[in-house]
Amino acid sequence: MTMELYSYVGNSRSYAIFYILDKAGVKFTLKESLKGGVFPEDMDARFPLRKIPDLVDGDFHLRETMAVTTYLGEKYADKLGNFVPLTTLEHTKALEWMSFANTEHIPTCSLAGLMIMGQREYVQKDFARLVGIANRNVDVVLEPFLKNNTFLIGERLTYVDVFVAGATLRGFTQLWDKKWQAAHPHFTRWFKTVVNQPEFVKLFGETELCQVFKAPK
Repeated sequence: MTMELYSYVGNSRSYAIFYILDKAGVKFTLKESLKGGVFPEDMDARFPLRKIPDLVDGDFHLRETMAVTTYLGEKYADKLGNFVPLTTLEHTKALEWMSFANTEHIPTCSLAGLMIMGQREYVQKDFARLVGIANRNVDVVLEPFLKNNTFLIGERLTYVDVFVAGATLRGFTQLWDKKWQAAHPHFTRWFKTVVNQPEFVKLFGETELCQVFKAPK
């Protein structure tokens, strides 16, 4: 039975999932969900919370982005090689980084991005709060860590890098302009390295970084 993925290309929580499936050569059916507010007819029966990504693998149904990502990484580890965490320590750090990105960056970068695009009501104080949280997360966690580390798990690209890059992508394309990037060289270097991987470009296209930030009105 063909695996089914409920999500859409460009969903902040699904970058690593698409990347893993492609890298492992897995055939699957994409049940495009949420994009434009549209859901597949069978989604309520399978995933009544209507949150994505969700995965159906035979009789096995799985929701929550970290669970789906980890499951696929484990299932296809033999095909993915060093792209997956290899030790107990690496597995633990992978969960730490993905949890951090999922709870701290996606809610802030994505909501602020929706305000910029006019898809969510712009409230100046709420926007400033979201951007402030996102910036602080970079200043106290990502920038210092990446000053002394090439990637998030060891000295190689893993699906954890793709997961966190996807979570922060709207920040780089809508919030963090050229001046901000220059003030955060290590985080910016890491992000560019991830999104310029041939597999990333093949799946998601070229990533155009924000040049001059313009606040919504």
